[in-house]
Amino acid sequence: MTDVAVRLACLETLGDFVSAILSGGRNEMSFCIREAGRRGFAVDLFERLATVPRPPIAKRVEFHSAWIVEGFRIRRNMATDEPLLDALVNMLPGYTGPAVELFRGEQVINRAARTYGPSWTAERRVAQMYGADINCCPVLGGLLLRTVASAIAILAAPNNHSRFLGEYEYVVDRRKLSEIQMIEKYPPDAARKRGSNRAAYAFHC
Repeated sequence: MTDVAVRLACLETLGDFVSAILSGGRNEMSFCIREAGRRGFAVDLFERLATVPRPPIAKRVEFHSAWIVEGFRIRRNMATDEPLLDALVNMLPGYTGPAVELFRGEQVINRAARTYGPSWTAERRVAQMYGADINCCPVLGGLLLRTVASAIAILAAPNNHSRFLGEYEYVVDRRKLSEIQMIEKYPPDAARKRGSNRAAYAFHC
């Protein structure tokens, strides 16, 4: 086994996970995030990551890459995403560009509660796909949202991997957004017709 593999195999305490994330690369970070979710302490992990001294930019870039891969799984493992947002503010690269028009395919229940997810896109077609399929609840349906996010609300712009995937994902702190418009609504049967993925996401409805 490599030194990294040995270190990851020995993860026991919350401090071990935090240390591995702060010292590791994207793959180590991804492993720690998945394993924390599996062991049921994802919230504790992100609460701790929100309060550590802000890592150097190179580590924050690596964490952004891990987020692109693990983001959906992370949020799914957390009953509340306030600790997640606080951690993302601390752990992601940040953004200093102009305001950007962004879209998100969202679940109806999150619109009602204003608990919008942090992953938005500059590509309307991508958000439409999520609103009508992946984030479309088979009971309540899905939505397409639009906002104009200022620099203070954007925690990371699309990285190379996100552009390669064609998703052009901006990570956003919803607490810093101003107006959010609902511009399209998708019926529940849009999700039922694509039932292969629905079991994984039904509990969000």
